[in-house]
Amino acid sequence: MSSTQSKVATYSECAVVQSGKGQDYAINGIGWDEETGEEYEWNVLADGHGTDHFIDKVRKTNFGPFMAKSNPIADIIEYFASFNGTYRKQYHDNAIGVWTKYNCRSSSGCTIIIAKIYKNRIEGAVIGDSRCAVYIDGEQVFISTPHNINNPAEELRLFSSGSTLTTKDYERDPVPQIIGSNKLQPVRGGYAIFPDGTRLAVTQALGHDCSTGFAPQLFSVGYSPGQRVRYVAGSDGFWDMHLSLEDIEPSSSEADVFRREFYAEALVDARKDREDILNMTAPELAQKAVSRWSQEWNYHWKSSKKLEVNKCSFPETDYDDVCVYVWDNGMPTLAKKKSDEKIFEHAEYVAGLLNGSIEPEATTDQ
Repeated sequence: MSSTQSKVATYSECAVVQSGKGQDYAINGIGWDEETGEEYEWNVLADGHGTDHFIDKVRKTNFGPFMAKSNPIADIIEYFASFNGTYRKQYHDNAIGVWTKYNCRSSSGCTIIIAKIYKNRIEGAVIGDSRCAVYIDGEQVFISTPHNINNPAEELRLFSSGSTLTTKDYERDPVPQIIGSNKLQPVRGGYAIFPDGTRLAVTQALGHDCSTGFAPQLFSVGYSPGQRVRYVAGSDGFWDMHLSLEDIEPSSSEADVFRREFYAEALVDARKDREDILNMTAPELAQKAVSRWSQEWNYHWKSSKKLEVNKCSFPETDYDDVCVYVWDNGMPTLAKKKSDEKIFEHAEYVAGLLNGSIEPEATTDQ
């Protein structure tokens, strides 16, 4: 976890919980634009997949100089393009008793989000299915679109490059999706298959010998003095455990039968999730997501045109890592509230000592 303070940002913090394969990463810092000299707060967030070799490279990278550029995502793509899937591995030959090094190849890569937060705007780019959102005065004004098979723009891009899309068997291998704070429904999942044979659930990613190609989603959101602004970025392990108000509208679609059934309850849960996203710290949001990964769920599915409900939990091996970054220019009230609570607790303790309702804590002479 890292935390920084500057005159630009009131609150800026990363939180990472390696509850799955240990492949999430987030870092933040302060920089100055090479061209304009403007100060900004920056963040890089990545979610690794496949083997660890690529995310390990990301963790060792100094992103500060990249973020100072006018188009940092282009420089980042170019830099990591030179890091392919070949790595050296040692093998001990017991027959002759020596270690031998040989080249291996791996399917390794990561999603990435970058953001530069200036005093009047937030600029950034997204590759993969990690997401980021901007909230101004409590309203969501931007959220990125995941790069997966459900993204129409990505579908067109992939077909034009000779890639194909395939969906999982809905009945035999459904993907669980939350429709409430304790409810899941099955949805159809799928993969992108690229010309070199690489098969991924995301349609864009760094790594994988650049087989996915790149069309990062760029964003720029302006804001004015006096506005409460919050920027939240997270891996899919975070966003998959939160309901979106924009995604729970009732539908006549057959695939949304459960969402129609529980629309009223889902609306309440989604509003609570939005409230938490607007007010919690990064560690609090990360822990909330981790708690949902490990909780018991009601799994709603359709059998012979009848709704069925089963109790279930994700196996620990299926927990996802969770990482979150939060920047907020209106958090002093939270810090003051916590400080006031501590002062109040101390005052209560002193008053209890004076009136005899609390026994003094025992001390031990050293």
